[in-house]
Amino acid sequence: MAIDIEDEIKALAPHFSQQTQTAAAEAHNEAEFRTKVTSFIEEFAGKVRLPIYLREEYTLVEGRADAVYNRLVLEYKAPGVLRESNSYKSNRDAIAQVEDYISGLVRRERHKPERLAGVVLDGHYFIFVRSREGVWQEDRPVSVESSSTERFLKLLASLSTELALIPDNLTREIATTPSST
Repeated sequence: MAIDIEDEIKALAPHFSQQTQTAAAEAHNEAEFRTKVTSFIEEFAGKVRLPIYLREEYTLVEGRADAVYNRLVLEYKAPGVLRESNSYKSNRDAIAQVEDYISGLVRRERHKPERLAGVVLDGHYFIFVRSREGVWQEDRPVSVESSSTERFLKLLASLSTELALIPDNLTREIATTPSST
């Protein structure tokens, strides 16, 4: 029986969001927070039968990425480090790290930059980062809630396929996922 991953993501996003917020409130540091969220991601992947390939503390010339899931770079920050605007130094530094890691993956694994994305997460905010036509695009920070978590989970799911990360492919991937009905 096929799973409609879009429906599953919509159903699981509120719980994942709540778990992430609770993990941020309870964690004493980035490592504790990362450990908890990693288990949530693994649980999500199991529920939707998503083939994820995790590389933790993946060493690149540019530094060590906290986690790389297939073609998604996830940079964890200690809970409360990120702010509501990317004009803050903490946000700028985190975004620069993700951009460096994506560039490193492009060189090391010979991916096209558009086939990769990055996310910064501190349990309070997500910041989505990607390269399009050679230009870095960093979204403004969005609070961890059902809708932003749904976006994160869709991105994680889409980057576990071989499709390039472009709007047309993301839309097509979600629209053509077989339904369980």
